[in-house]
Amino acid sequence: MDALSLLHILPQPLLVGVQAGRSALTLLIKAASRRPLAQLVALDFQGIELATASGLRELLVPFWSWLLERGAVGVVANANADTLDDVRLVAEACERQFICAQLADGRLRRPVLYGPLDAKLALALELVLEAGEADAKTVHERSQEKTLVTVWNNRLAALEALGLLSQRKVGKTKLYSPVLKGMTYGV
Repeated sequence: MDALSLLHILPQPLLVGVQAGRSALTLLIKAASRRPLAQLVALDFQGIELATASGLRELLVPFWSWLLERGAVGVVANANADTLDDVRLVAEACERQFICAQLADGRLRRPVLYGPLDAKLALALELVLEAGEADAKTVHERSQEKTLVTVWNNRLAALEALGLLSQRKVGKTKLYSPVLKGMTYGV
């Protein structure tokens, strides 16, 4: 995925508390609804000095769902270390996944995925991340599990539905790759 839309989180340096998160969500949905979205939507936290877990929960969880419904994937961009700690807390508490990266010169760098995944989905993701791109048969072989290839196809499709993998077809074969090159899984 190369196309990128950029949204700035807030005109102020604080995202503290439930109400602030809900207000930011309303503003972002309004702003995002006014223009076509690319496949990747970077939510720029540059200049945000403090973002609490409660504010992030009220903003990120519904906004990421809103984006996925429209075929887009959200990325937390340029968050400071304290905000990233709270993003990880929200990911764990809400059992959601968030891709975080640095944004510079219009490019996302060093993407890391935070948030829990079922053990089998985590394994499928790790195998695709290692390969860079893989089909269900390749992931099945690399896993060395005694399951059917269709089981791995379902896992890869589930990761795509979460916005973590993208798919392209070559003939009848579905090839999956991370939505951002170089992505790692930080749990």
